[in-house]
Amino acid sequence: MLTMGRLVAAVFWAGLGHAAGRLVLEGLPPELPAGRMPAVTAAIGSAVAWKFAGPFSIRAAGLQVNRAEAISFGFQTSFLLWLSSLAFHAGAKMIDKALDKRYGSDVLLALTDIFALMWKFARYTLRLDVMALLILGGVIGGLLVEAISRRWQ
Repeated sequence: MLTMGRLVAAVFWAGLGHAAGRLVLEGLPPELPAGRMPAVTAAIGSAVAWKFAGPFSIRAAGLQVNRAEAISFGFQTSFLLWLSSLAFHAGAKMIDKALDKRYGSDVLLALTDIFALMWKFARYTLRLDVMALLILGGVIGGLLVEAISRRWQ
């Protein structure tokens, strides 16, 4: 169901995902081309916020939610954006490697390589500027969704 809280959350975390994707893209080495990373991360941010921050906005309309809970929920949404983006990009890289026959016929090796790839990609995202953007964006996004859902629901 479309609510103003879900819509604001989806748009906000899409923008946050795009900005974080641009920051990560600047720090990637040339052997890891990821030109579509900001757009993909924006789509992931929108989907995560719609499914995760959306029910928060519905809950905030019926219950008295304090600001600490809103900040916590925004931080959790940013963490899910980060984790989902890592998993998606690692899965896409694993599929590229599988299509290049780097795993042979070992399916289990390919599936477990996703975690190694997630760790490899996490090292590029665990920088002060990216983490500060996600944390600060989560705080602002949580407060924004809480305020919008109180005002327009």
